[in-house]
Amino acid sequence: MRGKLTVVVAKAHNLKKSDLIGKNDPYVKIRISEELHERTATLRSGGSNPMWNQKFMFEIQIQHTAIDFQVWDEDTGNKDDLIGKVQVPLKEVKECRETERWYDIKNEKGQTTGQLHVILTFYEFGAVREGLAYVKDMITGEGDFATNHHS
Repeated sequence: MRGKLTVVVAKAHNLKKSDLIGKNDPYVKIRISEELHERTATLRSGGSNPMWNQKFMFEIQIQHTAIDFQVWDEDTGNKDDLIGKVQVPLKEVKECRETERWYDIKNEKGQTTGQLHVILTFYEFGAVREGLAYVKDMITGEGDFATNHHS
């Protein structure tokens, strides 16, 4: 199923601290494929409960099956630390069209290291065109709408 996916990375909650000194400087990597990926801004001293409210749009193709979220702590001069990650099957999003959820993020050992709040909305390309055609027919009084709704 092809379509447009809108992703809002809203916020995170209870992120595990990855630095001994100071607060987390968190950001989120969003990945659908090698070609389709984005990242949020880094929130300096964002701590354990950062709020991004950043919106991204992706064109989804049939071969895309999941969306990966990785929450990182940016370390200036050092390698960034992975706080945790979660994978969301695109099938879930495509079936319900819009989902707003908190997802547990887990580290490499499978331990929960916080929660990520995202809003995902999927618009199927064919459905959007059919919907626009329906509205046009309704306004102009032509097409299937006119045939099925006038006596």
